[in-house]
Amino acid sequence: MKKLFVVLLAALVLTSVALAAVACDEEETTTTEAAVETETTMAEETTTTEAEPAALTPADVQVMGEQLVADYKADGEVKEDIPTYSAGTVTFEGPVYQVKSKADKFLVVVGDEEASFTLAVFFTDLEALGWDEEALNAMVGMTVEVTGEIVLNPFGGGAEIVVTDATQIAPKM
Repeated sequence: MKKLFVVLLAALVLTSVALAAVACDEEETTTTEAAVETETTMAEETTTTEAEPAALTPADVQVMGEQLVADYKADGEVKEDIPTYSAGTVTFEGPVYQVKSKADKFLVVVGDEEASFTLAVFFTDLEALGWDEEALNAMVGMTVEVTGEIVLNPFGGGAEIVVTDATQIAPKM
């Protein structure tokens, strides 16, 4: 009878151990499935929430223009190469700080005393743009959104955006 009791007890212990092992496997599977589900949910959230691109400021565009000029100078300042230099097309927002007449164009300065960028509006383009000197001067103090290609000024003096279409300067309300 003792032997039967020992055999039954051993069988009971082995069954308990086997059941515990199965339970652990199920817990690990459940935990793994939960972790995978959490990772999938997090991945879905990450892909569905796209960050808005940071808006450029006149200071950002000024830095881009300065880099363009530095690149030109580093390449030996070959005047014939000026048209090939561009820092790309940008859109930025800022207050019109100043409008001044220079040679054959108006310079519209967007930004402030600390950081600004210049837009060139040629006299020959004013009529096509529907503007005159008074309209340009009325922009001083107004916040505008500017879109255009940053290029080198062919007569020296740095980088600028040449305005050839009135939609390149849009007042912000």
